[in-house]
Amino acid sequence: MLRVGIIGGSIAGLSVANVLARLGHEVAVFERGARGFEARGGGLGLDPDLAGALRPGARPPPSLGIERRRVWTPRGETEMRASITVTAYGALWSWLREGLGAGALRQGVSARIDDAGAEGRRPRLEVGGERLTDLDLVVCAEGGDSASRGSLRVGAGRRAYAGYVLVRGVVAARHLDPAERLAERFHVASTETRHFVAYPIPGPGGESSPEARSLNWGLYVPLDDAALRDLAGAEADAPHAIDRSTAPAAAAFALAEAERGPLPRWARHLIEASTARGSIAPHPVYDYIAGALVDGRVVLAGDAAHLASPITGSGARMAMTDALALGACLREGPTLGRALRAYEALRLEPSAAVVRAGREFGARLQPPGAGAA
Repeated sequence: MLRVGIIGGSIAGLSVANVLARLGHEVAVFERGARGFEARGGGLGLDPDLAGALRPGARPPPSLGIERRRVWTPRGETEMRASITVTAYGALWSWLREGLGAGALRQGVSARIDDAGAEGRRPRLEVGGERLTDLDLVVCAEGGDSASRGSLRVGAGRRAYAGYVLVRGVVAARHLDPAERLAERFHVASTETRHFVAYPIPGPGGESSPEARSLNWGLYVPLDDAALRDLAGAEADAPHAIDRSTAPAAAAFALAEAERGPLPRWARHLIEASTARGSIAPHPVYDYIAGALVDGRVVLAGDAAHLASPITGSGARMAMTDALALGACLREGPTLGRALRAYEALRLEPSAAVVRAGREFGARLQPPGAGAA
């Protein structure tokens, strides 16, 4: 049995905790946020098989299976069959939290790596002013702006602004025109330099009925550094979410960009509904590829290891895959060092490929003659 400290209590950290606890290891998750993430309403793609492997025998997380995709371009609109499973961030987080024992998640505490350790030396963490020296392994899963990663040899370099912004909104389906049937399909609208995606997600309590669902939408727009600062102010460097005080500016920006696109009427209706009754915020898109995933007895997982654009729809899937791969490598051993090296060999290049795919999308989104930052 290993004693494992996990820095970060989001999707990646809780996925790792579920896998390792099921294998008999003692896990402690340290999350700097004082509250849980149950109320986060944004949408995520979900791989049901990966989720089932994280918690075998448990009821599946709340999700929706979408069977139709609508695609709009300036040349016209088409509809086709699809097989897409989606969930809400808060619903997935709550489901992962349910899989852990009492006390496994410590919230409102900051953790810092003091010593990464080595094959014959344990890592050291400072957690809430207390030094922990009895851990066998540390998993750094605190997101794309990971502070812990910077203290490791593998953490050279910072996440980089990708040259475009995602304006994202969530609105209850009951506030939308039922004639547009937005709560039943996966919707995509694209112009040369604008990309809009919308899809239904479970309601705040995990409800799946059409009238109880919410609509998650995102508008991707190229934006240079100066324009980003004008939109997001001093918070432009926030990792995923910007303070909701930016909502009025984000709404005005999204509506103007939808007209400039121009995007279809149903896309503009979603933005208008979020402005009036839902939530809306700008999210600058960043990416990052680690040069390695292991430093001594510390490993990177989730966005701390590979921060990809949300357009890839892969954040939760990669986090779950990291967790399962780490569990499998630790189970097969035969030593901790070899297990960690095997994990790195399994996950480093496939994850980097997803990040590169996001960068390719960003390059296509740029106006002619421009390049992603």
